[in-house]
Amino acid sequence: MSERGTPEQSRAEGLPRLPPGRHGLDREFVVRNQRDRLTAGIIAAVAERGYHDATVSQICAAAGVSRRTFYTYFSAKEECFAEAFERIVEYLGEAMGAAGEKGMLWPELVRARLAELLGVFAPTRTWRGSHWLPHPGPERESPPASVSPLTGSWKS
Repeated sequence: MSERGTPEQSRAEGLPRLPPGRHGLDREFVVRNQRDRLTAGIIAAVAERGYHDATVSQICAAAGVSRRTFYTYFSAKEECFAEAFERIVEYLGEAMGAAGEKGMLWPELVRARLAELLGVFAPTRTWRGSHWLPHPGPERESPPASVSPLTGSWKS
């Protein structure tokens, strides 16, 4: 297996890789696919190693692209991270904006939107020490406690 992962998909959230060589795909599709994979790649690399220890090579390996492709779209790791951050903020804003019902009182609307925000993170993220890490799988220990997104109370 190459450093770019399997031919079918990259490590970055299983996003499909493009076929090698000339494939006849629309240029806009290729650009969007590679940028999406690089965004997912930096998220994966930073989640695994932390921002300062994540390298462009690790981001590329997670995304299943070459360093040359990385530098086609970004001048540095910081620029890639900034794009990923902006996309996350946009997604969270849309998710929270869609929560709640028309005519809700302000406190109810805040609760609904915060519950939606916490619901986005609950299935995939766990707080450990000073880092957000992937939710424990069968090979990881469970976190000691978390906050219920609906009630705001602590649970084990």
